[in-house]
Amino acid sequence: MRPSHVSSPGRRCRPVVAALLLTVPGAAHADAQDVTFHAPLPEQVVDPSPLVADASGDVYVLGRDSSNLFELGADGSITLVADPTVDLPAPFMHPTALALDSQGNVYVTCRTTDNVFRFTPSGEASVILDDTGDGLGNPLFDPSSVAVDAADNVWVASRTHDVIFSVTPGGVVTLEMDASGLGPGTPLVDPRVVGSRGRVFALADEEVFELSVSAPPVELIGPAGAGGFTLDTPLELEVDPIGRVYVRDANNVFRVATSGAVGPLFSQADDMAVDGTGSAWFLVDVTGPGVSPFLVEREVDGDILTYVLDEGTFHTALSADEAGNAYFVRRGVHPDGDSLWVVPEGGVPTLLAPSAAPGAAGFLEEGGEPIVAADGAVWLAGDKSWNVLRVAPSGAVTEVVPPPDFYMPSMGDLHVDAEGRVVMTAGSDVVLRFDPGTEAFEVLAGPDAPGVDVFDGLVEAVTDPDGAVWVTSLYNDRVYRIDPDGDVVLVMDGTGDG
Repeated sequence: MRPSHVSSPGRRCRPVVAALLLTVPGAAHADAQDVTFHAPLPEQVVDPSPLVADASGDVYVLGRDSSNLFELGADGSITLVADPTVDLPAPFMHPTALALDSQGNVYVTCRTTDNVFRFTPSGEASVILDDTGDGLGNPLFDPSSVAVDAADNVWVASRTHDVIFSVTPGGVVTLEMDASGLGPGTPLVDPRVVGSRGRVFALADEEVFELSVSAPPVELIGPAGAGGFTLDTPLELEVDPIGRVYVRDANNVFRVATSGAVGPLFSQADDMAVDGTGSAWFLVDVTGPGVSPFLVEREVDGDILTYVLDEGTFHTALSADEAGNAYFVRRGVHPDGDSLWVVPEGGVPTLLAPSAAPGAAGFLEEGGEPIVAADGAVWLAGDKSWNVLRVAPSGAVTEVVPPPDFYMPSMGDLHVDAEGRVVMTAGSDVVLRFDPGTEAFEVLAGPDAPGVDVFDGLVEAVTDPDGAVWVTSLYNDRVYRIDPDGDVVLVMDGTGDG
């Protein structure tokens, strides 16, 4: 893909101390006003999406809160494909999901701007679907998921508006399903489209449908489930090499045979994956007296193979590859980060990427689902550490996208002072001020500032006429004042006036 910005391997992303404030007029939501967005500098991935690999071994990742799309090369290169500053045919803000077709085209849904982009391997961008929907009075608002079938038809769902559209390679847009579903008794509620091995499905509240542009939707599993087990909020779906469909809901795993027969397969699985040999893997929390808290279990032709994991830790983000290997993330014991493990076919759990301390290269917090690229490398992103790691087949670990030097999680309400500076809370324990004139952030106070008793759960910051910033600490029932000279004063706590 032709780069709009490329960094050299190993380049650290810069702190968020220079930024661009963009105003996007005419946001597509019917009730939306002009949207002001704070665009981070390139190479910062805030709230990374699940990773998607192409046929060449490159990987794509969205920064859902930083509104950007990157292509990550096996050589460590980072290509900025899209963000609000890139010249695109329409605004690109708050992407939610991405998918690839057989030609290497990348499709991205953007919830704030109500559109779906296509980026070709040569770098050309186009909008294949916008808020007008099919142009026949069926609009698209808040697209939340996208999938591509074997014929390269693109499927887009909106969970908040209960609609599913298809877009053919020729650009024909069709409303395939709306809230009425298949009629009385089979509504479409809170849908999400999922693709697996060239087939596309809709996971809805207590329903699973298979979708096709050449035939009406088919209900695979309804609320009654099967074998006395009801279907409750389907969470995951995968297809195995022979065409069997596995569905994990909040309580059970169902398998749909190639004949269409549905049967319960597993109960109380915390995660699920299907490998290329036809085996299903399950991550199970079996906490109890004298029992190791987590197991990885593998179903092979009806037989269950069990791998016991170490005690006292939490395991998550299970995935599997075509060769029959399973991968999972072991949550770190505070303050250390997560680690990546593999269970080879017929083997025992083996460490791939060790845990790292906060601030060290490779520190991973809340690692997402690992994926295996075409070259055999394993990739995963940190949902909270905002970085992306690559484990080469040789075992070498590279932090392709490092975390921002300035860690700024979710931002609270914004307030503009008399001098036009923006005051805000970041995460739960930092107060920031941004000066549009100098394009610089200033940390006014943090949890270690002198005068701070307990700084946690900051929800609002305002500036008084004297220039002092007042902050409420929700979790600890405190009100602080940050004076213009930087002193932090505890004004009130849970005792009120005493």
